[in-house]
Amino acid sequence: MSREDRTETACRICGYDDGDAVFNEYGVPQYVICPCCYNESGIGDDNVSQVRELRG
Repeated sequence: MSREDRTETACRICGYDDGDAVFNEYGVPQYVICPCCYNESGIGDDNVSQVRELRG
């Protein structure tokens, strides 16, 4: 798997995906605000329990 393949482009909360990186190939958040749910990548979506809480 190449580094480019590990780039995340979908919001971890709502799944919105416009193709822009929200987490780079190293897993570092880019602090992008999702235009759909307004969550900022890297803030509160670091682990599964935080994502579940925000989705609820």
